[in-house]
This record gives sequence, C-alpha cells and structure tokens, in this order.
Amino acid sequence: MTEILTHLLAAGLIENIDGDETRFGKIEVAAQKIATELTETPKKLIPALLAGINPDVNSSDPAIEEAQNALVAEWKTMSSAYPSPPINLFRAILLEACRQAAEKSDKHASVLWLTAADSVCLMRLSKEESVVRNLLKNFAEKTERWATSAGDVPKAPRQAVDKLSWTPVSSNIEKVNRQKLRPKMGDAAGNSHIHSDGSNKNGGNPNNNWPSQNAATAAAWAGDFAERMTNAIGDELDNLSLQLSSVLDNQSQNFSKQIEKSLNEHRKFIQRISKANLSEQQAEITRLNVLWWSEALYSISFQQSYRELELPLAIIAMPWDLLSEGLAIPTPASVSYMLSESVCKLEKASFEDQIVLCDLLALLSSKKDIFPKEFIDSISAAPLEGMLTLRDLVALVLKEQPSDLEELLKRANIASDFKISVPVLSRAVFRQEQAIRLIEEE
Repeated sequence: MTEILTHLLAAGLIENIDGDETRFGKIEVAAQKIATELTETPKKLIPALLAGINPDVNSSDPAIEEAQNALVAEWKTMSSAYPSPPINLFRAILLEACRQAAEKSDKHASVLWLTAADSVCLMRLSKEESVVRNLLKNFAEKTERWATSAGDVPKAPRQAVDKLSWTPVSSNIEKVNRQKLRPKMGDAAGNSHIHSDGSNKNGGNPNNNWPSQNAATAAAWAGDFAERMTNAIGDELDNLSLQLSSVLDNQSQNFSKQIEKSLNEHRKFIQRISKANLSEQQAEITRLNVLWWSEALYSISFQQSYRELELPLAIIAMPWDLLSEGLAIPTPASVSYMLSESVCKLEKASFEDQIVLCDLLALLSSKKDIFPKEFIDSISAAPLEGMLTLRDLVALVLKEQPSDLEELLKRANIASDFKISVPVLSRAVFRQEQAIRLIEEE
C-alpha cells in the first residue's frame, strides 16, 4: 500500500474499502496514472494540489474530474460502491499523485510547496489535516534543500593525477634471428659455404661467383655479393622497422588514453568546482540584493519609494519587484520572510492589523491603471477554471475586469469577509508567483 493513501485510509478520508485489497490496488493504479500525467504536464500540478487539500472542492473541478476518470478506468463498478461522487477519495488520489510527482523532481516539490504554503490555511481541513500537513512539510524540506544546497563545493580527489604507465620499447621488439641471417650471408659470399652443422651447401640463393684475383670475375662476384647482402640486411631492417612502428603505435594509443582519462577527470572536477563557485556567488548576490532592496525600499516598477505609494499598491508591487532583483528560484524560505518584514516597515503595515481581502481586491481593481503597463504585462494570467490562489486573485483584478469578486473568492475557497494582514498577503503572492514561474520554465 502507498504510504499517503494508507494514512488517509486510516484517517477515515477513504471510505467503503472494507479491507478489500483489490479495490485499494485500483485506487493506487489510478493515483500512479495521475502522477504520470502531472509529471508530463507540470501545469496540472497546482490545480491537482489545490483540489487535493480542499475539503470543499466542487465535484466539477477539472482536477477532481481527472481523478474520477482515472479511477473509473480501473474500477468500472465504482458507482455501485459510492452512490454519490466520493470527493474525498478523489482528493486522496490527487494527493498521492502529487507526492509521487514530488518524489521524481525537486522542482515539482517546490511548485507544490510554494503553492500550498499560503493556501492550506484557507482550507477547512479536519481528519486528514495531520496527513496533509506532513505531506506539505516534506515538500517544504525538499524545496529548502534545493534552494540552499547548490553551493556545496566538491572535495578534491586524493590522487589528482594517475601515474602514467609506459612499457620499454625494446621489450616488445624481437632480436635479429642470426640462424636465419647466416645462410643469406653465406650465399652472398660464394656459391656454397660451410653451415654451422659442418655441411657444405648454399642457402637457396648462392652467389654465382667466387672471390678472385681476376678483375673481371672479381667485379662479377662483388655485384652478386652487393645484391644479396643488400637484400639480406634490408629485409632485417625492414622487419625491425615494422616491429618498432607497431610497438610505438600501441604505446602512443595507450598513453593517449591515459592522458585523456586523467584530463577528463580533472575537467569534470573543475566544472563541478566552477558550478559550485557560481552557485555560491549567486547565493551571495541574492543575500546582498535582498538586503539592499529591503533597506532601500525602492520600487523599480514605480521608480519611487514604497513609502510614497499607497499601501495596497506597495504590497503588491513588492513581491514582483523583489523577484526582478535577479533572484534564483526557488528562493530560500528566509527570503519570503525578509519580504514580509520589509512590508512591515511601511506605515500602517503589520502582522496584527488585518484588512478585508475583498475590499483590497476591489481597491486594486479600481487603481490598476496606476500600475506601469510593463508591470501588468509581467504578471501571468490566472486559470480560467478550477481553484485560485491568492496570487491568482491579484492577477485577475489587475489584468481583467472581474464582475463578481465574491465568485472569484469562492474559487479560492475564501469567504467574502475574510481578513488578512498585508505582510502575509505579500509573502503569499511572492511564493505563489515563484511556483508559476517554475511551471513556466518547463
């Protein structure tokens, strides 16, 4: 049994299983199919998670419908066990699918955590709360490790260079075979000669002449001698040259392979060092930029101090401005909290003071023309169907002309009188915008 499904079953979220392992196996297969779909289509991660953590999700939610279709494909008679749609069962399938997707990718885990961090508090979780929060905690830990561990510098190998081996050339070259060379020399000297065994014979190509005091015969003998001696010595030298060439070729190839292996090992190590150093430099740049931004409180979008802006405009500009400071995403968790602390530096902004979210959205909608066009264009559009995040609500009121804010709030599972502090809202937008950007990188 899959761990999350088992825990949700124990918590009572999954009903009408009655200890039937076959039914549970079909649920597991459905979850695996959804997980594959999430991995192949990452933009479905956010809707799947939001539906999975929401006890009040509508049965017509696209993610819920996908879970239902996946289960029906495995369990044709499901409707006989569930007279009404088992929404909680579909939620369990989605949560397990999200877990599997997160196991395969740190990026997917980050998308899920950055989305859920500020959404789960809006949900009315009950018996499944501890299971859901433990799952999200796992996502959070993976996200933080990914965001902070890139700068680890690899240790240098103990032996930076392998000793190169080289076999002496002479050990692979045969000596001249004197027994084979002697008959050739004898043939060059005369018509026959005494062999090492005492016999008087030739080697097969004897000189037609004998040495003589007569000039004519001596010249003939010398010609035959020169021809045969040249061939005999030349053949031996040619053979030695071939042997030497073969040995040197083998040695050079072996030496080249050793050099190449050693250089490749060092090249890879240098690349790891460079990557780690670049990551560490990026981490330092992130810290410096965030600190500078927090102290300056300067909006690059509005080109003025956040203190000079109306509070609702400032708290919405701040998340996107901070992300434009060249930050690598996902950012460490501390950056999100630095943002909320920076918001608290603004007049009338604190964690204690809360505003009605619906009123804030209405105000933003009425003042959206104040935002620079480039700022509005940089905001990714919110989904047309399914659940919404806090970031999505802000995106909708700035980019669209929503006629019914309460209907949008329902899609986010938020009551019309819901209140939130501005630093918490700004932090939520910051994290959820990162999730969107990670998805867009795919």
